[in-house]
This record gives sequence, C-alpha cells and structure tokens, in this order.
Amino acid sequence: MNQEQTYEEIIEFAKRNPVIDTHCHHHKDEEFRDFNLKRLINETYVAWVDPIPECVEVPPREWFERLRCNNAFYWLERGIQETHGAELRLNRDDFPALSAIVEEAYRDPEFHLQSMRRCGYEKVLLECYWDPGSDNGHPDLFAPMFRVNTFFYGYSKESRCHNGFNPLERFQMGVPSEIDEYCQKVFEVLQAAKSKGMIALKSAIPYDRGLNLYDCEKSRANAAFLRCMSGRAEPSDVESFQGYMLNRLCEMSVRLDLPFQMHTGLGKMINSNAMWLQPTIENHPETQFVLLHGSFPWCSDMLGLAHHYRNVYPDIAWMPVLSTAVAERFLDDLLEVARADGICWGCDTWTPEESRGALAAAREVIARVLSKKVAAGRIGKDDALRIARMIFFENADRLYFKRGNQR
Repeated sequence: MNQEQTYEEIIEFAKRNPVIDTHCHHHKDEEFRDFNLKRLINETYVAWVDPIPECVEVPPREWFERLRCNNAFYWLERGIQETHGAELRLNRDDFPALSAIVEEAYRDPEFHLQSMRRCGYEKVLLECYWDPGSDNGHPDLFAPMFRVNTFFYGYSKESRCHNGFNPLERFQMGVPSEIDEYCQKVFEVLQAAKSKGMIALKSAIPYDRGLNLYDCEKSRANAAFLRCMSGRAEPSDVESFQGYMLNRLCEMSVRLDLPFQMHTGLGKMINSNAMWLQPTIENHPETQFVLLHGSFPWCSDMLGLAHHYRNVYPDIAWMPVLSTAVAERFLDDLLEVARADGICWGCDTWTPEESRGALAAAREVIARVLSKKVAAGRIGKDDALRIARMIFFENADRLYFKRGNQR
C-alpha cells in the first residue's frame, strides 16, 4: 500500500471514530440569530487577518484575491461547504447565494448545535471567556473550562484583564485583607465551578502580558498585594503578585484534580513563547500542563518542553488552521521527541463551520504525518491508526474525563 492509500485510510478511520474537541469558544445560542455569511466570516480567524468592514455587504473582488492563499480562509471555505452541503466557493460571485444558504440554515435555532454534533464530537471542551465556567446551557455537548486571566488582576478594584473583568467585582470578593484571603476566595470560586461541571482551567495570559511570571515568597507577594490595594504600588509589585498567583493557580489545579490549559505563542507577541513557562513547569511536577498551539511561531520551545517533562501535554489546537504546513512539521517532530499519549487536538473556533474546517485540517495533518511514517517504515499501519485515535479521542478521554489507564 502506497503513502496516498494509507493517508486515505487514516482519514476514513478518523471520520468513523469519535472525537473529543479539547478547546472551543462556541458562541451561545443568541449569537446565531439572524446569522449570515458576513457575520460568520467576521467570527472566524479570517477576520483576524482581514475583516469585512461593517459598511460592506459583499466584499470587493480584491478582498478575496488577497486571502485566497490564506490557510484560515481555505479551511473556512471547506467547513462552510461541508456544513451546508454546498459546492459554492467563497468568492465574490457566489457570495450572495452562499449567504442566503447560511441565513436559511440558521433560521433553525438548533442548527449550530446539530452541526457540531455532526462533526462527530462526543464532547467539546468549552472555554467561554465571556462567562468563565459556562456550558452555554448545553451540558450534553459542552464540558466547561474556566479562564483564569481575571485572577491575575485582583490586586486592585480598578485593574482588569483583557476581557474586561475584575475578579473582586465579578465574583463579589469584597476587599481581601491579605493575599492568602484572596487566594482562598479564588479557590472557592474554582471549587464552585467544578461542582457545576467545570473540567479544566485555562490561562490566556499572553493576550494580557508575557509568560515571564515567577514565584516569590509569600511575604513579598503579600506586601506587593497590600501596596497595590492601597494605591501605593511600586513598579515591581504587579509582577510579584501575578507571578505568585500563577504558581498558586498551579497548586489549585492539583487540589481540584484539573488539567491546566495554557495559551502559548502569539498573543501580544511579547515573551509569549512557551519556554518562559519552564521554571513553573519544573516547580509543579504534579500539575498537568496542557500547552496549547505549539508555541507558534516558536515551535521548538514546545518540542523541548514536551521531550523533557512528563507533566507537559501538547495540544495542537488552532495549529492546522493557522498553518497546515507548520502543523505537519511540528507534529512530525513532536512524535519523534515526545510520547504519543499526551497529544490532543481542539478546534479553537466560535462557529460550527470553522470548527468543521478545523477538524478537516487536523485530519489532514495527522494523516499526512502518520502515512509518511508508515511509508518510511518507521511505524506500521496499525500503529498509525492507533495514534490517530489517541490524538482525537483517547488521550483527552484519559486526561480530562479520567477514563482509561493513567499516563
């Protein structure tokens, strides 16, 4: 059997097997009302590159031309076609007809949920940064995570994370008298969220600041906290408080028996590469660090960390949509230097169309990498099928739902 035949067989095998989507931001029901193609596109990674202006109903031909080779654009088009059973292309000529198809589909308020289920997702780990710990009212499909960014901004009543939250205000914490009291209140918030089904913590701190956060003695952190709360903060006080909080959150994840997902790479592009986490990973061997996105574009950081630390779980969420070529190279290298039983995948999208495209992209990446290894005699075809099932289902099932043998 040649490499292309093995590739096709892995693709078909992956389509027949269940998937646990480990990272998703799927919108709540009301966001899909009066949905059309323009709104859909502006809720995807295509808009991160070049959004459709509000004043434009149908983008000009040049907009399509400059995005035609963009990876997010390609997989969104693919996802739209598969979700709506349409052969129309994402171009200026087909745009009105394709938008009419999208509008008609979303007249059914259940369409967005049905579309996610048709992807074959057994469970979708949902990260509602607008409502941490929420399952969007659909616990049968979504398992909620909790974005912890807000807790890094509890050093004053005025400070806020990039999502606009202040924890003292949002979680009615009052004014803690010391940092231990604040940490206890944070733990109680997370404990309550777990009791309602929350399944993992998630930090997206690179969208606020760099990952260069380091632990410090409690006395120093408490003094910094008190100065911040009194409005007399010194320049280093916020840094001390935030470094202390990251390390306490790592401890809380162990106490709550929850994996800790961490965004790596991109963000503000300042100290967001994963190697900045090395001291934290080293100091918390019991914490299960799920490092997202391969630290793109600093992928070698993730390879080194995954090779060296057993408590690092690489998640290739977003990568196949961001760059299929980079994702293939990364996964190829990752399988050579680390263990296959720690790798997961999540769509990291807001809409079912982009989620479906992301799933197709992930299947292509995984099938290309594994079929190449089979053709080279590095692994057998049965090994390739087993690894594909591990990445799409078994690893996440064990890590998040505690089923199967522990790593």
